[in-house]
Amino acid sequence: MRCHRTSARSKALFMKSNIEWQKWGERDPLYAVSTWQGKERGSQNAWTDKEFYQLGGIDWADFQTHWQHYGLNFGTCVEIGCGAGRITKQLGQCFQHVTGLDVSQHQLDYAREHVPKPNVAFTLSDGTRLPIADRACDAVFSVHVFQHFESHDGAFAVFRDIHRVLKPGGTLMIHLPLYDLPDTKISILFPPVIAFAKRLSDLKAAMDRHFLRIGKWKPVMRRLRFDRQHLLHKLESMGYSRIEFRMFPVQSNHSYHEFVFATKS
Repeated sequence: MRCHRTSARSKALFMKSNIEWQKWGERDPLYAVSTWQGKERGSQNAWTDKEFYQLGGIDWADFQTHWQHYGLNFGTCVEIGCGAGRITKQLGQCFQHVTGLDVSQHQLDYAREHVPKPNVAFTLSDGTRLPIADRACDAVFSVHVFQHFESHDGAFAVFRDIHRVLKPGGTLMIHLPLYDLPDTKISILFPPVIAFAKRLSDLKAAMDRHFLRIGKWKPVMRRLRFDRQHLLHKLESMGYSRIEFRMFPVQSNHSYHEFVFATKS
């Protein structure tokens, strides 16, 4: 396995967002993954294990249909941000081997207890890179994770590392919120507004994380959106091909999910 160094700047980007997900995993591992109203731990209708993993089966049926339509090899799969194993359990029924990665040890412990499959492994990640050997997997999947990263640069760093661990011809299916800038003369005004809103969000997140560090619970969930055209150009420059964007509703709650599909050339 090739030694893969991570810059201090990249590590800082990721470690900032790790703190809230480690706390979420400790406090409410199921609701942290599926934040449905009224399903928090301690509430009257809190998630049960049975409901939680059944939800994973329903959602995976939708995800799998689109991934297979795009093109998929059911060999070795890596899931980024597996949480308590809601989708990992389903992946283990389809792929020969699955590695679920997460930054929360509490989430991984919960997943190991509830997804005891011999072909599924759960591994702690530092959030800066994938602890997977070069060209070791056929597929990479992630849902409800990239939208919570600290920055676009951090997300692009992960896309580069996904390219490293994929075999040639391997594919990715990554969920992330997308937007398109309007094709008008005033479109030049939008990037500064978006950047300003991002700075305000960063400031609020920094304050909330301060409270987390001193032991006061402040729920933090970032909402990072991606410019579709910018993401397309970035992925092309990394060596991905057959890049597709799809948006479709899931059966579980009828909400629309946006995904990017790509192949390592």
